[in-house]
Amino acid sequence: TNEDRSCQVFSEDGDLVSEFVACESVSDACWYPWMRSVSSASCCYLACSRDQPIKLIDSCAGAVRASYSPRNAQDELDGGCVSCCFSPDGNLIWAGSREAI
Repeated sequence: TNEDRSCQVFSEDGDLVSEFVACESVSDACWYPWMRSVSSASCCYLACSRDQPIKLIDSCAGAVRASYSPRNAQDELDGGCVSCCFSPDGNLIWAGSREAI
């Protein structure tokens, strides 16, 4: 991530592969734990921004595959995510705000 609200993916040679531009500054990003470059379906990462849903980004195309709106314990929308990650097995997404996980 960088300060111009984008996440960039580079090849081993340093060539730009894809770029995702968010509406707000990206506060955290996390690679899918079972990502393998030979399997394009696994080539993705999470990105979260303040007051925006968490995005699952296709790292090959820079396109949004899915969006996830975090909810608090009262099942209310909680748009203040500052961090996100996958569970080690890749089946769950964890997100944190200033008040909750």
